[in-house]
Amino acid sequence: MKKIVSAVFVFLFLFNIAGYYLWFGLQRYEIRKDVKTEIKKRMRLKKEALTLIIISEENKNEVLWIKIGKEFKYRGALYDVVSFEQKNGKKYYYCINDVKEKQLIEQFLKTHKTSERSS
Repeated sequence: MKKIVSAVFVFLFLFNIAGYYLWFGLQRYEIRKDVKTEIKKRMRLKKEALTLIIISEENKNEVLWIKIGKEFKYRGALYDVVSFEQKNGKKYYYCINDVKEKQLIEQFLKTHKTSERSS
């Protein structure tokens, strides 16, 4: 009986530590799956329905690639690439502004900082 109680406490302790990371990963997976579906829908739409980000030599350092060619952070926002063109030395990315994933990450970081302060 003591072994079972001990195992339950160990499980609860580990879940308390890692459970939020697991929840975050599952939520992020769901959001990314939704975005892929949205990208498939919008590929059939006109480019005007997407957010256009133009990257040149002057602002290329403002782009932080999360998944090269697919997802990047630019000026504080997350974008998922639907299509891409290169003209006159500039790169034109037609994207979806991924507000849901950005909010999830911000909430995760906020909660993580709060839990660090309380420990």
